[in-house]
Order: sequence, then structure tokens, then C-alpha cells
Amino acid sequence: LPGVSAAVVTAQGTWFGQRGLRDVLTSAPMTADTIFYIGSVSKPLTATGVLALVDGGALSLDDPLATRAPGWSLGGSEEVTLAHVLTHTSGLPREGGLEYWFTGSFPTAEALRTELGAQRLVATPGADWLYSNAAYASLGAVVSATTEGTFGAAMTQRVFEPLGMAHTGIPTAAEGAR
Repeated sequence: LPGVSAAVVTAQGTWFGQRGLRDVLTSAPMTADTIFYIGSVSKPLTATGVLALVDGGALSLDDPLATRAPGWSLGGSEEVTLAHVLTHTSGLPREGGLEYWFTGSFPTAEALRTELGAQRLVATPGADWLYSNAAYASLGAVVSATTEGTFGAAMTQRVFEPLGMAHTGIPTAAEGAR
């Protein structure tokens, strides 16, 4: 573990600090302003964005993914709904045919869309729980298509700002999204 940032809150007060390196290649130290990529914690935030659109009447959990994210087909199935994707019951495998966990090179939205369309379901939608990073990534396309903007802008407006998350955002490809 090259570096860590932590906060401890007790009845007596709050302590926060950081130790180690934020970048082992440059030996840059961890600071209070270090930006962290949150990995799978992005799933509940993405779900919050989708559910905000459901709450506002723009989406229904029963909507087929294929109608809400044009061009996205999960395993060729028109039966996969937003509820299936949100609850990891879409029937798609964990990563699809993508190897980004091994290479560190994350796919573009186009590559992800193409790969998901080529995958075959390993379970009937709604029948089994099967954690799927690949399927969950399609929800960004749903948010973007529904709001007619970028995923990052929609999340900022509908989730981060209302929750007071002033230092949270979605990096763009130009910023080196990881």
C-alpha cells in the first residue's frame, strides 16, 4: 500500500491525516488534496443517479435497457431491464470479454458497448444474482441518454451537488479516467 488517507470521528473530535505516496513513480506524497478514484463505490452513486431519474418520472425500473440506452444490447437480450442491471441480475458475466482488470487499460464507451453486445447471457435476466461490472457500466449510457448530456454533468447536477459533495466528480477521458 503506497499511501493512505483516513479520518476518525469520535465524540471528542475529528482526526484526519495522510501518509505515504500518492504516486510511486514520481514519489509524490499523499496530501489532503489527493484525489482518489473510488472504483466500485461508483456503483451506488450511479444507482443514485438512475433512481433520481426514476423518482423524477424520467425512467422506470421496468424499462428495457435497450430502449433507454440506444445501441446498448446486453447479450442480445431485449429482456434486460434497468432493475436487472441495478440489482446484478442481468445475466451477464462479471467482466464480459474485457480484460481491463488485468491490463489497467479501461475500454472506451464504444468498445464496452460492442463487447457487451457480443456477450451471451449466462443466466436468465432476473433469475440469478451475478455481479457484473460490465453490465453496470451501461447505466452511464442510460443517464446520459435520459438527460441528453454527459454522465458527469448529470451526476454533478442530480447527485453530487444536492448531497453537498463539492469535491466529487467524474473524470473525462481527457483527464485520464481510470
